[in-house]
Amino acid sequence: MTDSRSTKDTARSFYESYNDRDLDASFEKYVSTGLVNHVMGGTFDRAAWLTVDKTLFPAFEDFTFTVLDQVAEESKVATRYRLGGTHTGEFSGIPASGKTAFLTGTAVDRVADGRIVEHWADLDFTGFLQQLTDGAPAGTGSTATTRTTDEELRRLADEHYRLANAHDLDELVALHAPDFVSHEPQGDVGIEWYREVVGAFFAAFPDATLTPVNTVVDGDRLVLHFETVGTHTGADFFGIPAAGKKVRFTEIRVRRIEDGRFAEHWGLYDQATVLGGLQ
Repeated sequence: MTDSRSTKDTARSFYESYNDRDLDASFEKYVSTGLVNHVMGGTFDRAAWLTVDKTLFPAFEDFTFTVLDQVAEESKVATRYRLGGTHTGEFSGIPASGKTAFLTGTAVDRVADGRIVEHWADLDFTGFLQQLTDGAPAGTGSTATTRTTDEELRRLADEHYRLANAHDLDELVALHAPDFVSHEPQGDVGIEWYREVVGAFFAAFPDATLTPVNTVVDGDRLVLHFETVGTHTGADFFGIPAAGKKVRFTEIRVRRIEDGRFAEHWGLYDQATVLGGLQ
């Protein structure tokens, strides 16, 4: 059994090493050459990951990488992070704008023998690029903690998936605290926003199902990593009429639990890509 503390230490050391700007050395030390990278359906391999991330440094001369939160269990660790800075050089084809942009994401890594051997990630890269052109605000969040048992968290995860797959919106809402806060790119929102968004998704995708990929628990934190599949045969979705197209996307959601209910949420998905697939 892998120790959760050493797993956390490996992931934190790797991500914080981005601030040293020597990713060749960091990848050599912390990322297995046999890495299985599930990003972009597995087509984004270790070499591509290294190459793309190295372009961050010349593009953001004051680049910083901050670990915001970590949840670990045995060999798996979820890391919620924030990276970015002032856009002073070309990035992803966008000329230097002088704007400040930050990307918040969540990664789940499996660690063995002190190195990352498997990697998943959930981030809004499209939103990050929009900040460079439109100046969209970057999200922030709280890190308050309250102790909850691992068994309670796992039961809550199972109940969340059961109710979501039954499209039981009222009972899903009841799993959340009345003062539930979701930290979204547009700012902090509450339970009524959650009801509206989830209800609209169920109405647009009547056959939508959520399949767990990884569940990680630690203290009062619960990481829900899952794949959503659905066919757009119902109501309009973000103004797009139903055309029978299927969507398939993964999400990594970090939830803080208090008194047995969801109290706080962090998580993003590439909404632009999902909507693009429906048009």
